[in-house]
Amino acid sequence: MILDARRAALLVAANTALAPFAIDAYLPAMPALAEAVGESIHHTELSISLFLLGLPSGN
Repeated sequence: MILDARRAALLVAANTALAPFAIDAYLPAMPALAEAVGESIHHTELSISLFLLGLPSGN
């Protein structure tokens, strides 16, 4: 599948626009997520750091 410039720009814009929503949904659920996977809240917070470090590579 060949991406034209317009479609590629749309995909980049969607990725950029949806990333803040992912963080906003994830942050309130962190205590429940830490309990569900049996890890400390500190390890769960590390996943946010990794997400934020990986975000620029997707853009």
